[in-house]
Amino acid sequence: MDFVNEIVMPFVRVTTDCFNSMIGTELKFKNVEKSNNRYKARGVYAMISFTGDMSGTIAISFQKETALKIFSRFLEEEVTEIDDEACDAAGEIINIIAGGKSYISKYNMSMSLPSVLIGSPMLIALPRDVPVIKVTFSSAHIGEVSLLVSLRESR
Repeated sequence: MDFVNEIVMPFVRVTTDCFNSMIGTELKFKNVEKSNNRYKARGVYAMISFTGDMSGTIAISFQKETALKIFSRFLEEEVTEIDDEACDAAGEIINIIAGGKSYISKYNMSMSLPSVLIGSPMLIALPRDVPVIKVTFSSAHIGEVSLLVSLRESR
């Protein structure tokens, strides 16, 4: 299986579409890399878990300054702190992105509710036996956004 093209790219397409239509900014592809299962994050980390034919998580991550710009655009009002409403916005964004699972037709997967973590720094420890692909985007309007896809076929 070509993991990047078959599994990661549907989530990449939904991420860029979501930011274009819901945030009003174009994300430019910057980098794709295999990442360590111990991920250091600063700011906001929103994730959804999957179970079924594939299991694991997908997540988005961005620094606080970027998060404030994203949430201000998403909520159409100035956001100056990461409060409950901002956390809900992060959950909605990752929920939209997780919908990309519908483009991976050969796998039946169920999604969890979104989880949002806030802090600086954070150490996110993902399962050791699940590959992690990190896709980094940049936008002149909001800054840098990372998408992390950590999925494997269930046994």
